[in-house]
Amino acid sequence: MKKFKAWDKKWGRWIDPKDICVYGDGTADFTRRGENGDKIEIVELLSGEIELLQYSERDDKNGEELYEGDIADIRYEGGGHHLGDYTPCICEFMEIDVCNYDRSSEPELITGFIFKQATYGSKEFSFNNEFPLNGINPKGIEKIGNRFENPELLKKK
Repeated sequence: MKKFKAWDKKWGRWIDPKDICVYGDGTADFTRRGENGDKIEIVELLSGEIELLQYSERDDKNGEELYEGDIADIRYEGGGHHLGDYTPCICEFMEIDVCNYDRSSEPELITGFIFKQATYGSKEFSFNNEFPLNGINPKGIEKIGNRFENPELLKKK
């Protein structure tokens, strides 16, 4: 069973997982509650007021669950190099072309979770290198935040 969490963009807070309903047709809604827990309204995903984030089914080296939108420091075992001294990578669900190392065959299109490596732009990072999550040893991943609560991690220092 797929696991989700959701960010309420309007109120700037996480939604309790028990208040999220994801339906078989891909639609979703959630119950917005007040500070005292009383139900205020039902909001549909299509309203644009919430961002639904899927669990990657992987945890970082500290046992923290990795969701879309999480920011991590990565020690990529494929090349044995460390991507950071503050080079954040962001977890996303997408399609990418993957080639084998000797390039003896055509790239293969895969769908799944990846980490996109940040590179410096003018004030914010732009993302270019992509690493499939299933190709990274979990011991080399340390979650350092997410793009909602820690947007400063995506700003150039």
